[in-house]
Amino acid sequence: MGGRASRRKGHDWERDVAELLRPIWPNAKRGLGQAREASVCDVEGTPCWIECKVGAQVSIMAAMKQALHDGKKANDNRIPLVIAKRDREEPIVTMQLGAFLHLIRHLPASHPLSAGSGLSVSSCPQCDEGDPGAVSLVGPDP
Repeated sequence: MGGRASRRKGHDWERDVAELLRPIWPNAKRGLGQAREASVCDVEGTPCWIECKVGAQVSIMAAMKQALHDGKKANDNRIPLVIAKRDREEPIVTMQLGAFLHLIRHLPASHPLSAGSGLSVSSCPQCDEGDPGAVSLVGPDP
């Protein structure tokens, strides 16, 4: 894929990610980062500094390094987050372990992801059934 097509694919992925996040963060939108210096991230309107990557050769570690660098350069202390998708694969989210542990530690005890919940991930019939990547947290059988 050439330069222009590759950029368009990246821009489309940023818009897709913003759309996926909008039910959680209604102000999520593409950050238009290519039109300026690294003062905004790929998806704005969230509490995270989001770096989006898509393509056949996605480097998660390089993307995280970019998110950390750009966030620091912009003097932005949001949680760095990489949302990446390799061609014909499910998207993944990557964050630093310290940020993940911080989020988990601050969940209420009643939250399904809190310590000792014994939950696992499985397909969810209540989610978008047409989406093979839709998952739900389910507990052990009573």
